[in-house]
Amino acid sequence: MSGSRKAVLPIVERYNGLLWYPSIYEGFEYSENVLYTGATLNQNTFALADFILQRYGPRVFMAGSDYIYPHESNRVMRDLLECKGGTIVEEQYVPLDADERRMRRLMADIEKAAPDAVFSTVIGRSAQILYRLYAEAGIDRTRRPIASLTLAEGEIRVIGAEHCTGHVLAAPYLASVDSGENQRFVGELARRFGDRTTATL
Repeated sequence: MSGSRKAVLPIVERYNGLLWYPSIYEGFEYSENVLYTGATLNQNTFALADFILQRYGPRVFMAGSDYIYPHESNRVMRDLLECKGGTIVEEQYVPLDADERRMRRLMADIEKAAPDAVFSTVIGRSAQILYRLYAEAGIDRTRRPIASLTLAEGEIRVIGAEHCTGHVLAAPYLASVDSGENQRFVGELARRFGDRTTATL
């Protein structure tokens, strides 16, 4: 997580070490001692903002886990949406370990606000609960989806594809892309590192 990276960065720099940081991250940081290999917000958020406005509408509810990446992602997304005529109907953060009771409160607020889309940077088990509750609420996901930068393909398998169909994910790579080139890559990865290896970025 971003907080972990920021915590170790002074030590890495003091001893002139090298940190490989493969996760997506919020940007707004540079160090000669860090190899940032994950997508930054300019690589996924700009396109997602346009897609939300053009496909679903201007009223967006923002939900995130309470740590650095969601706060920064939401700040950037808010700027992008508002400068193009969008409106943030509400912005909420839940604890990293938010339980079902807390997520039900969030879901009730989403239903009450009735946004055109939900921009979610909720992660982990809390995200799994959110997607399940969204499906249980019977919201038409083809018209009012959750749009996310943080949902991973492994989580989709855990949540169940039936609860995720219709939602939107902006990611730098999806192993499930059905193309010959990607299937060859995934096959070579499995041959080299074993069948249980997953290609996720």
